[in-house]
Amino acid sequence: MAGLRGIAVVFLLLLPIDAFYIYEPSHQPVEEIAAPTVGDLILEGFTFNGPNSAQNPLVTMPKLTIKKRAVPRRSVPHESSLAQFDQQESGSRVKRAESYPIATGSTPSQTQSAAIDEDLLDFSYFSAVQFGSSGEMLYMLLDTGSSDTWVMGSDCKSTACGTHNTFGSANSNTLKTSETTFSETYGTGNVSGMVVTDTVELAGMKVSLAFGSGSEVSDHFDNYPMDGILALGRPGASNLGGPTFLQALGNAKLLPANIFGINLQRHVDGTTDGEVNFGAADTSKFQGQLTYVDTANDQLWEIPVDDVSVGGVACKMTGNTAIIDTGTSQLFMPPTQAKQLFAQIPGSVQADSETFHIPCDTTISIQMVFAKMPFSISPEDYVGSPVAGGDLCESTIFGVQVEGPNQFLLGDVFLKNVYSVFDSDKSRIGQ
Repeated sequence: MAGLRGIAVVFLLLLPIDAFYIYEPSHQPVEEIAAPTVGDLILEGFTFNGPNSAQNPLVTMPKLTIKKRAVPRRSVPHESSLAQFDQQESGSRVKRAESYPIATGSTPSQTQSAAIDEDLLDFSYFSAVQFGSSGEMLYMLLDTGSSDTWVMGSDCKSTACGTHNTFGSANSNTLKTSETTFSETYGTGNVSGMVVTDTVELAGMKVSLAFGSGSEVSDHFDNYPMDGILALGRPGASNLGGPTFLQALGNAKLLPANIFGINLQRHVDGTTDGEVNFGAADTSKFQGQLTYVDTANDQLWEIPVDDVSVGGVACKMTGNTAIIDTGTSQLFMPPTQAKQLFAQIPGSVQADSETFHIPCDTTISIQMVFAKMPFSISPEDYVGSPVAGGDLCESTIFGVQVEGPNQFLLGDVFLKNVYSVFDSDKSRIGQ
Protein backbone atom coordinates (compact mmCIF):
# COMPACT_ATOMS: atom_id res chain seq x y z
CA MET A 1 0.00 0.00 0.00
CA ALA A 2 1.26 3.46 -0.85
CA GLY A 3 1.86 5.65 2.16
CA LEU A 4 0.39 8.96 3.23
CA ARG A 5 0.67 10.47 -0.25
CA GLY A 6 -0.20 7.60 -2.50
CA ILE A 7 -3.04 8.46 -4.85
CA ALA A 8 -4.42 11.22 -6.94
CA VAL A 9 -7.68 12.22 -8.47
CA VAL A 10 -9.47 15.26 -9.87
CA PHE A 11 -12.49 17.40 -10.90
CA LEU A 12 -15.86 16.54 -12.51
CA LEU A 13 -16.39 16.37 -16.22
CA LEU A 14 -19.68 14.71 -16.99
CA LEU A 15 -21.14 15.55 -20.34
CA PRO A 16 -22.53 18.04 -21.10
CA ILE A 17 -21.14 19.69 -17.96
CA ASP A 18 -17.37 19.78 -17.56
CA ALA A 19 -14.99 20.35 -14.70
CA PHE A 20 -15.21 24.00 -13.66
CA TYR A 21 -17.34 23.67 -10.54
CA ILE A 22 -18.03 26.73 -8.42
CA TYR A 23 -20.12 25.43 -5.57
CA GLU A 24 -22.29 27.55 -3.30
CA PRO A 25 -24.56 25.73 -0.82
CA SER A 26 -28.11 26.96 -0.29
CA HIS A 27 -28.31 27.42 3.50
CA GLN A 28 -31.45 26.28 5.29
CA PRO A 29 -32.32 25.76 8.99
CA VAL A 30 -29.86 23.62 10.92
CA GLU A 31 -30.98 20.25 12.21
CA GLU A 32 -29.28 17.69 14.40
CA ILE A 33 -28.14 14.59 12.58
CA ALA A 34 -29.51 11.31 13.82
CA ALA A 35 -28.40 7.92 12.59
CA PRO A 36 -30.62 7.57 9.50
CA THR A 37 -32.96 4.76 8.73
CA VAL A 38 -33.63 3.68 5.16
CA GLY A 39 -36.76 5.79 5.13
CA ASP A 40 -34.83 8.87 6.25
CA LEU A 41 -32.40 8.80 3.34
CA ILE A 42 -33.92 11.32 0.96
CA LEU A 43 -32.11 12.73 -2.06
CA GLU A 44 -32.10 16.51 -2.09
CA GLY A 45 -31.31 19.03 -4.81
CA PHE A 46 -28.47 21.51 -4.98
CA THR A 47 -27.62 24.86 -6.54
CA PHE A 48 -24.50 26.19 -8.19
CA ASN A 49 -23.79 29.90 -8.26
CA GLY A 50 -20.85 32.18 -8.86
CA PRO A 51 -18.44 32.81 -5.99
CA ASN A 52 -19.06 35.74 -3.68
CA SER A 53 -16.37 36.04 -1.06
CA ALA A 54 -18.25 38.63 1.00
CA GLN A 55 -21.39 36.56 1.37
CA ASN A 56 -19.89 33.13 1.16
CA PRO A 57 -16.29 32.97 2.42
CA LEU A 58 -16.34 29.18 2.40
CA VAL A 59 -16.31 29.08 -1.38
CA THR A 60 -14.11 32.10 -2.06
CA MET A 61 -12.12 30.18 -4.66
CA PRO A 62 -13.74 26.83 -5.33
CA LYS A 63 -12.33 24.60 -7.91
CA LEU A 64 -10.29 25.21 -10.90
CA THR A 65 -7.73 27.62 -12.04
CA ILE A 66 -4.60 29.27 -12.99
CA LYS A 67 -1.25 29.79 -14.63
CA LYS A 68 2.47 29.27 -14.48
CA ARG A 69 5.46 28.39 -16.61
CA ALA A 70 6.52 24.95 -17.73
CA VAL A 71 10.19 25.79 -18.09
CA PRO A 72 12.87 25.69 -15.42
CA ARG A 73 12.67 29.00 -13.60
CA ARG A 74 12.37 29.18 -9.90
CA SER A 75 13.61 32.66 -9.07
CA VAL A 76 10.13 33.80 -8.07
CA PRO A 77 9.62 34.08 -4.29
CA HIS A 78 7.53 31.35 -2.68
CA GLU A 79 4.71 33.83 -2.10
CA SER A 80 4.18 36.47 -4.73
CA SER A 81 1.43 37.67 -7.00
CA LEU A 82 0.63 36.61 -10.52
CA ALA A 83 0.78 40.24 -11.59
CA GLN A 84 4.33 40.54 -10.27
CA PHE A 85 5.25 37.19 -11.77
CA ASP A 86 3.88 38.16 -15.19
CA GLN A 87 5.97 41.35 -15.10
CA GLN A 88 9.11 39.40 -14.28
CA GLU A 89 8.47 36.79 -16.96
CA SER A 90 7.04 38.94 -19.73
CA GLY A 91 8.19 42.51 -19.25
CA SER A 92 5.40 44.92 -20.21
CA ARG A 93 3.11 42.19 -21.56
CA VAL A 94 0.95 42.20 -18.40
CA LYS A 95 -2.79 42.53 -19.03
CA ARG A 96 -3.96 41.66 -15.56
CA ALA A 97 -6.10 44.22 -13.79
CA GLU A 98 -5.96 42.23 -10.55
CA SER A 99 -3.30 40.64 -8.42
CA TYR A 100 -3.79 36.91 -7.94
CA PRO A 101 -1.59 35.60 -5.10
CA ILE A 102 0.04 32.23 -5.60
CA ALA A 103 2.37 29.84 -3.84
CA THR A 104 5.05 28.74 -6.28
CA GLY A 105 5.94 25.07 -6.51
CA SER A 106 9.53 23.88 -6.35
CA THR A 107 11.34 22.63 -9.43
CA PRO A 108 10.83 18.83 -9.71
CA SER A 109 13.91 16.64 -9.62
CA GLN A 110 12.40 14.05 -11.97
CA THR A 111 12.58 14.58 -15.73
CA GLN A 112 9.43 15.11 -17.81
CA SER A 113 7.84 16.80 -14.81
CA ALA A 114 6.48 20.25 -14.05
CA ALA A 115 5.89 22.15 -10.83
CA ILE A 116 2.34 22.80 -9.66
CA ASP A 117 1.52 26.16 -8.13
CA GLU A 118 -1.53 27.00 -6.02
CA ASP A 119 -3.60 29.92 -4.76
CA LEU A 120 -2.47 30.07 -1.10
CA LEU A 121 -5.89 28.70 -0.10
CA ASP A 122 -5.40 25.10 -1.27
CA PHE A 123 -8.43 25.51 -3.54
CA SER A 124 -6.88 25.53 -7.02
CA TYR A 125 -3.78 23.97 -8.58
CA PHE A 126 -2.17 24.95 -11.88
CA SER A 127 0.96 24.94 -14.01
CA ALA A 128 2.50 27.29 -16.57
CA VAL A 129 2.29 26.08 -20.16
CA GLN A 130 3.96 27.53 -23.26
CA PHE A 131 1.99 27.99 -26.49
CA GLY A 132 3.02 28.64 -30.07
CA SER A 133 6.21 29.74 -31.82
CA SER A 134 6.95 32.46 -29.27
CA GLY A 135 6.46 30.19 -26.26
CA GLU A 136 3.68 32.39 -24.91
CA MET A 137 3.18 31.47 -21.26
CA LEU A 138 -0.35 30.84 -20.00
CA TYR A 139 -1.37 29.60 -16.57
CA MET A 140 -3.47 26.48 -17.03
CA LEU A 141 -5.58 24.46 -14.66
CA LEU A 142 -4.45 20.81 -14.71
CA ASP A 143 -7.82 19.11 -14.92
CA THR A 144 -8.29 15.35 -14.91
CA GLY A 145 -12.05 15.94 -15.08
CA SER A 146 -11.96 17.62 -18.52
CA SER A 147 -10.95 16.20 -21.88
CA ASP A 148 -10.80 19.39 -23.99
CA THR A 149 -8.05 21.97 -23.64
CA TRP A 150 -8.83 25.66 -24.23
CA VAL A 151 -7.32 29.10 -23.71
CA MET A 152 -8.69 32.64 -23.72
CA GLY A 153 -8.35 33.88 -27.28
CA SER A 154 -6.92 37.25 -28.29
CA ASP A 155 -10.22 38.13 -30.03
CA CYS A 156 -12.18 37.67 -26.80
CA LYS A 157 -13.96 40.81 -25.57
CA SER A 158 -15.44 39.27 -22.43
CA THR A 159 -14.66 40.87 -19.07
CA ALA A 160 -12.67 37.83 -17.92
CA CYS A 161 -10.39 37.98 -20.97
CA GLY A 162 -9.60 41.61 -20.20
CA THR A 163 -7.94 40.66 -16.91
CA HIS A 164 -6.08 37.60 -18.19
CA ASN A 165 -3.40 36.75 -20.70
CA THR A 166 -4.77 35.68 -24.06
CA PHE A 167 -3.35 33.86 -27.09
CA GLY A 168 -3.75 34.41 -30.83
CA SER A 169 -2.04 34.85 -34.18
CA ALA A 170 -0.05 37.85 -32.93
CA ASN A 171 1.64 35.52 -30.45
CA SER A 172 2.52 32.72 -32.87
CA ASN A 173 3.28 32.34 -36.57
CA THR A 174 2.48 28.62 -36.36
CA LEU A 175 -1.13 29.02 -35.19
CA LYS A 176 -3.63 27.33 -37.49
CA THR A 177 -7.26 28.39 -37.31
CA SER A 178 -10.34 26.47 -38.42
CA GLU A 179 -14.06 26.94 -38.98
CA THR A 180 -14.90 24.38 -36.31
CA THR A 181 -16.62 25.78 -33.25
CA PHE A 182 -16.41 24.53 -29.67
CA SER A 183 -18.46 25.14 -26.55
CA GLU A 184 -17.93 23.97 -22.97
CA THR A 185 -20.43 24.32 -20.13
CA TYR A 186 -19.34 23.95 -16.51
CA GLY A 187 -21.11 23.78 -13.18
CA THR A 188 -20.72 27.56 -13.13
CA GLY A 189 -19.56 29.26 -16.26
CA ASN A 190 -19.09 28.54 -19.93
CA VAL A 191 -16.73 29.21 -22.79
CA SER A 192 -17.12 29.07 -26.56
CA GLY A 193 -15.12 29.90 -29.65
CA MET A 194 -13.18 28.24 -32.46
CA VAL A 195 -10.87 25.24 -32.59
CA VAL A 196 -7.24 26.09 -33.40
CA THR A 197 -3.99 24.11 -33.61
CA ASP A 198 -0.52 25.04 -32.39
CA THR A 199 2.34 23.72 -30.29
CA VAL A 200 1.89 23.22 -26.57
CA GLU A 201 4.87 22.71 -24.24
CA LEU A 202 4.89 21.43 -20.68
CA ALA A 203 7.55 19.62 -18.65
CA GLY A 204 10.09 20.14 -21.44
CA MET A 205 7.93 18.34 -24.03
CA LYS A 206 6.39 20.07 -27.04
CA VAL A 207 3.59 18.66 -29.20
CA SER A 208 1.09 19.92 -31.74
CA LEU A 209 -2.40 20.05 -30.26
CA ALA A 210 -5.89 21.10 -31.31
CA PHE A 211 -7.51 23.22 -28.60
CA GLY A 212 -10.26 25.75 -28.13
CA SER A 213 -9.66 29.47 -28.51
CA GLY A 214 -12.31 31.09 -26.35
CA SER A 215 -13.93 34.19 -27.85
CA GLU A 216 -16.73 34.28 -25.29
CA VAL A 217 -15.85 33.50 -21.68
CA SER A 218 -18.34 33.91 -18.83
CA ASP A 219 -17.63 36.35 -16.01
CA HIS A 220 -17.14 33.47 -13.55
CA PHE A 221 -13.59 33.10 -14.86
CA ASP A 222 -12.80 36.68 -13.86
CA ASN A 223 -12.53 35.40 -10.28
CA TYR A 224 -9.55 33.16 -11.08
CA PRO A 225 -6.02 33.70 -12.40
CA MET A 226 -6.35 30.85 -14.91
CA ASP A 227 -6.04 31.60 -18.62
CA GLY A 228 -7.50 28.25 -19.60
CA ILE A 229 -7.68 24.54 -18.88
CA LEU A 230 -5.13 21.87 -19.80
CA ALA A 231 -7.32 18.80 -20.05
CA LEU A 232 -5.90 15.58 -18.61
CA GLY A 233 -9.19 13.70 -18.79
CA ARG A 234 -9.79 10.61 -20.89
CA PRO A 235 -10.16 10.93 -24.68
CA GLY A 236 -13.53 9.15 -24.75
CA ALA A 237 -15.17 12.28 -23.31
CA SER A 238 -13.53 14.75 -25.71
CA ASN A 239 -15.70 16.96 -27.91
CA LEU A 240 -12.89 18.37 -30.05
CA GLY A 241 -12.17 15.14 -31.91
CA GLY A 242 -8.39 15.40 -31.78
CA PRO A 243 -5.95 13.77 -29.39
CA THR A 244 -5.72 14.95 -25.79
CA PHE A 245 -2.43 16.30 -24.48
CA LEU A 246 -1.46 12.91 -23.04
CA GLN A 247 -2.38 11.19 -26.31
CA ALA A 248 -0.31 13.71 -28.25
CA LEU A 249 2.70 12.96 -26.04
CA GLY A 250 2.14 9.26 -26.66
CA ASN A 251 1.72 9.68 -30.42
CA ALA A 252 5.02 11.56 -30.51
CA LYS A 253 6.64 8.70 -28.57
CA LEU A 254 7.94 11.09 -25.94
CA LEU A 255 6.98 8.95 -22.95
CA PRO A 256 8.17 5.51 -21.79
CA ALA A 257 4.56 4.86 -20.69
CA ASN A 258 1.34 6.80 -21.21
CA ILE A 259 0.82 7.67 -17.57
CA PHE A 260 1.07 10.70 -15.33
CA GLY A 261 1.27 11.18 -11.58
CA ILE A 262 0.04 14.14 -9.56
CA ASN A 263 1.11 15.39 -6.15
CA LEU A 264 -0.81 18.31 -4.60
CA GLN A 265 0.72 20.36 -1.79
CA ARG A 266 -0.87 22.16 1.17
CA HIS A 267 0.13 25.80 1.53
CA VAL A 268 -0.90 25.75 5.19
CA ASP A 269 1.82 23.15 5.75
CA GLY A 270 4.43 25.29 4.03
CA THR A 271 5.15 22.60 1.42
CA THR A 272 6.04 23.42 -2.20
CA ASP A 273 6.39 19.91 -3.64
CA GLY A 274 3.35 19.94 -5.91
CA GLU A 275 4.18 18.48 -9.31
CA VAL A 276 2.89 16.54 -12.30
CA ASN A 277 5.07 13.68 -13.55
CA PHE A 278 4.66 12.27 -17.07
CA GLY A 279 5.80 8.82 -18.16
CA ALA A 280 6.66 7.50 -14.70
CA ALA A 281 5.59 7.89 -11.09
CA ASP A 282 7.80 9.85 -8.71
CA THR A 283 8.57 7.23 -6.09
CA SER A 284 9.80 9.87 -3.65
CA LYS A 285 6.20 11.06 -3.21
CA PHE A 286 4.86 7.92 -1.57
CA GLN A 287 5.88 4.99 0.61
CA GLY A 288 5.36 1.33 -0.15
CA GLN A 289 3.65 0.12 -3.32
CA LEU A 290 0.87 1.77 -5.26
CA THR A 291 -2.51 0.08 -5.20
CA TYR A 292 -4.01 0.05 -8.70
CA VAL A 293 -7.74 -0.02 -9.42
CA ASP A 294 -9.18 -0.54 -12.91
CA THR A 295 -11.37 2.28 -14.16
CA ALA A 296 -15.13 1.75 -14.31
CA ASN A 297 -15.45 3.00 -17.91
CA ASP A 298 -13.47 4.56 -20.76
CA GLN A 299 -15.01 8.03 -20.44
CA LEU A 300 -13.80 9.22 -17.03
CA TRP A 301 -11.05 8.70 -14.51
CA GLU A 302 -13.58 6.85 -12.37
CA ILE A 303 -12.97 3.85 -10.11
CA PRO A 304 -15.09 1.61 -7.84
CA VAL A 305 -15.33 2.55 -4.15
CA ASP A 306 -15.33 -0.37 -1.72
CA ASP A 307 -16.57 1.64 1.25
CA VAL A 308 -16.08 4.71 3.44
CA SER A 309 -15.11 4.47 7.10
CA VAL A 310 -15.51 7.04 9.88
CA GLY A 311 -13.66 6.62 13.15
CA GLY A 312 -12.59 3.16 12.04
CA VAL A 313 -16.21 2.03 11.56
CA ALA A 314 -17.30 0.92 8.10
CA CYS A 315 -20.28 2.85 6.72
CA LYS A 316 -21.18 -0.07 4.44
CA MET A 317 -21.47 2.21 1.41
CA THR A 318 -21.20 -0.39 -1.33
CA GLY A 319 -21.88 -0.19 -5.05
CA ASN A 320 -20.42 3.32 -5.52
CA THR A 321 -17.85 4.76 -7.90
CA ALA A 322 -15.64 7.86 -7.60
CA ILE A 323 -14.49 10.31 -10.24
CA ILE A 324 -10.96 11.44 -9.41
CA ASP A 325 -10.80 15.09 -10.38
CA THR A 326 -7.95 17.54 -9.83
CA GLY A 327 -10.12 20.38 -11.10
CA THR A 328 -12.56 20.15 -8.19
CA SER A 329 -11.72 21.65 -4.81
CA GLN A 330 -14.14 19.80 -2.56
CA LEU A 331 -15.54 16.30 -2.17
CA PHE A 332 -19.08 15.43 -3.25
CA MET A 333 -21.14 12.35 -2.50
CA PRO A 334 -24.88 11.63 -2.91
CA PRO A 335 -26.99 13.16 -0.10
CA THR A 336 -27.97 9.78 1.30
CA GLN A 337 -24.36 8.69 1.77
CA ALA A 338 -23.34 12.11 3.10
CA LYS A 339 -26.02 12.02 5.77
CA GLN A 340 -24.90 8.53 6.70
CA LEU A 341 -21.25 9.66 6.96
CA PHE A 342 -21.91 12.74 9.11
CA ALA A 343 -24.17 10.77 11.43
CA GLN A 344 -20.96 9.06 12.60
CA ILE A 345 -19.23 12.36 13.50
CA PRO A 346 -20.20 13.48 17.04
CA GLY A 347 -21.56 17.02 17.18
CA SER A 348 -22.39 17.25 13.48
CA VAL A 349 -25.43 19.17 12.30
CA GLN A 350 -26.99 19.40 8.87
CA ALA A 351 -27.16 23.02 7.67
CA ASP A 352 -29.24 22.34 4.56
CA SER A 353 -29.90 19.60 2.06
CA GLU A 354 -26.24 19.36 1.05
CA THR A 355 -24.14 21.19 3.66
CA PHE A 356 -22.92 19.86 7.02
CA HIS A 357 -21.36 21.60 10.01
CA ILE A 358 -18.92 19.73 12.22
CA PRO A 359 -16.89 20.59 15.34
CA CYS A 360 -13.89 22.66 14.29
CA ASP A 361 -11.61 20.62 16.55
CA THR A 362 -12.70 17.19 15.36
CA THR A 363 -9.91 14.76 14.54
CA ILE A 364 -12.04 11.77 13.66
CA SER A 365 -10.66 9.57 10.90
CA ILE A 366 -12.41 9.56 7.51
CA GLN A 367 -11.14 7.03 4.99
CA MET A 368 -11.96 6.10 1.41
CA VAL A 369 -11.48 2.41 0.70
CA PHE A 370 -10.29 1.25 -2.73
CA ALA A 371 -9.30 -2.35 -3.52
CA LYS A 372 -9.61 -3.10 0.22
CA MET A 373 -7.00 -0.44 1.05
CA PRO A 374 -7.99 2.60 3.20
CA PHE A 375 -6.84 6.11 2.28
CA SER A 376 -7.29 8.77 4.95
CA ILE A 377 -8.56 12.32 4.50
CA SER A 378 -6.94 14.70 6.98
CA PRO A 379 -9.09 16.99 9.17
CA GLU A 380 -6.94 19.77 7.66
CA ASP A 381 -8.84 19.11 4.46
CA TYR A 382 -12.37 18.07 5.44
CA VAL A 383 -12.83 20.77 8.14
CA GLY A 384 -13.58 24.07 6.41
CA SER A 385 -14.19 27.64 7.53
CA PRO A 386 -15.81 28.50 10.88
CA VAL A 387 -19.54 29.10 11.10
CA ALA A 388 -20.46 32.38 12.79
CA GLY A 389 -21.52 32.22 16.42
CA GLY A 390 -20.21 28.87 17.59
CA ASP A 391 -17.58 26.16 17.57
CA LEU A 392 -18.70 24.58 14.31
CA CYS A 393 -17.06 24.68 10.90
CA GLU A 394 -18.51 23.94 7.50
CA SER A 395 -17.26 20.65 6.13
CA THR A 396 -15.71 20.54 2.67
CA ILE A 397 -17.55 17.25 2.07
CA PHE A 398 -20.96 17.97 0.54
CA GLY A 399 -24.06 15.88 -0.04
CA VAL A 400 -24.53 16.59 -3.73
CA GLN A 401 -25.61 14.12 -6.40
CA VAL A 402 -23.19 14.93 -9.18
CA GLU A 403 -24.65 12.57 -11.76
CA GLY A 404 -25.67 9.05 -10.81
CA PRO A 405 -27.15 8.08 -7.44
CA ASN A 406 -24.00 6.13 -6.56
CA GLN A 407 -21.32 8.45 -7.89
CA PHE A 408 -18.78 10.36 -5.78
CA LEU A 409 -16.62 13.24 -7.00
CA LEU A 410 -13.28 13.25 -5.20
CA GLY A 411 -11.52 16.57 -5.62
CA ASP A 412 -8.56 18.19 -3.92
CA VAL A 413 -9.97 17.59 -0.42
CA PHE A 414 -9.06 13.96 -1.03
CA LEU A 415 -6.14 14.37 -3.43
CA LYS A 416 -4.02 16.45 -1.08
CA ASN A 417 -3.67 13.29 1.02
CA VAL A 418 -2.36 10.96 -1.68
CA TYR A 419 -0.13 10.66 -4.70
CA SER A 420 -2.11 9.48 -7.69
CA VAL A 421 -1.07 7.83 -10.92
CA PHE A 422 -3.35 7.88 -13.97
CA ASP A 423 -2.42 5.00 -16.27
CA SER A 424 -3.88 5.36 -19.75
CA ASP A 425 -2.15 2.27 -21.12
CA LYS A 426 -3.81 -0.07 -18.63
CA SER A 427 -6.96 1.97 -17.85
CA ARG A 428 -6.32 2.18 -14.11
CA ILE A 429 -5.53 4.58 -11.29
CA GLY A 430 -2.78 3.93 -8.77
CA GLN A 431 -2.64 5.23 -5.24
